[in-house]
Parts: sequence; C-alpha cells; structure tokens
Amino acid sequence: TERQFDFLFSKARELMYKTKDQNHNWEHIERVVGNIEKIRLELPQKIQEKLDDNVLKIAAAWHDISYAFFEAGFLQFFQESMRSVKFFDEFLMEAKIIKSEADLMKDVVRTHTGGEFGFLNRNRSFYHQLVQDADTIEVFFRERFERAMELAHEGRVFWKFVMDVYRPMTYHWYLKHYNFIYNLPEIIKKLDKEQKLAIYKEGVNN
Repeated sequence: TERQFDFLFSKARELMYKTKDQNHNWEHIERVVGNIEKIRLELPQKIQEKLDDNVLKIAAAWHDISYAFFEAGFLQFFQESMRSVKFFDEFLMEAKIIKSEADLMKDVVRTHTGGEFGFLNRNRSFYHQLVQDADTIEVFFRERFERAMELAHEGRVFWKFVMDVYRPMTYHWYLKHYNFIYNLPEIIKKLDKEQKLAIYKEGVNN
C-alpha cells in the first residue's frame, strides 16, 4: 500500500541522512532511482507495465542502507549487501510487507553489487537488472570519483586501494566492455551516447 511505501521510503531516507560514508548517501540513492527510471523507459512497453514502481524504488532506497551503520572499508566492501538485507528485513517486517514482495526486494538488495566485475543478474528478474545497472552507473559519477580521490590523498588505506586499483580497472572495463558490466548494455550505451547519464570519462587511465 502507499502507506507502507511511504513508511519504508521515509525510513530509508532518515537512515541514509546519517550515513557513515558520503559516497553512499541519500543523494546517491536519488541518482540511482533516477537512473532506474531512465532505463525502465527504454524497456518494451509490455515489460514496463509488469514492473511495480514501488518495489523498484524501495529496493533502490534500501540497497546501501548498511552504510548508515558501517564505514566504508574492506570488510564492508564485501559484506555491504548482506548487512543491508539484515537491516532491511527488520523494517520490512515492521511495515508488514507480504512475504513474496519482501523476499523479492531483499534478493534485489542482496545481488545489487558486482556489476563492475561482471557478476550480473541476467538470469534474474528485471527488478534485479534495473537496480544493479542503475547502481553500476554510479561507479562512474564524477562527484563520487573526486570524493574518493580526496579520501585517498588523506591517506585512507581503503580509498587509496579504490583509486590505485579499483577505479582504473573499472574505468578500463567500462570504456571497452558495456556487455561485461551491464545487464542491459544496449540501453546503457544508448543513454550514455545521448548524454543522459552522469558518467565521468576525463583523465581515465585506460
């Protein structure tokens, strides 16, 4: 119901305003939701009609909720999804979401990472694919790139790894292989070509 949606969306926003990592903040969530809408509108009309906007938006709102409780770091990098599912589950129960929808949204959150490494959701639903692709686009958002660079220059070990190893690798793959990192590569390529995506390409070491 709309009341359940409002509760879950508002609670996610409230928690993400307390994020312990500014690269995973509410502004990031809003951009992911925006990316989902851009991608969804490129899908065939019959598929669009089958997708529940509330399910998409709630899954997107909660996909990084673990950053409201944990700082970015190597352990969080590998456990963020499962940690997010744990917190998400508590509030899904509080909102009394039906089990089928709750299980779907939790699985979308659980599997949203890894796109930039080729761990895709092509064998899962369009909910899984849309959220993962919308979030993967954010890997290449300029402000996040620059914020990570600042943290690396401050001597943060995790962010130094991100800038020295992770970023150059993912940028190289992005520029060369849409098919490798996106579930819906033709749509992403079209949106990128039309400059509808905020993707940073300057000074990329490829």
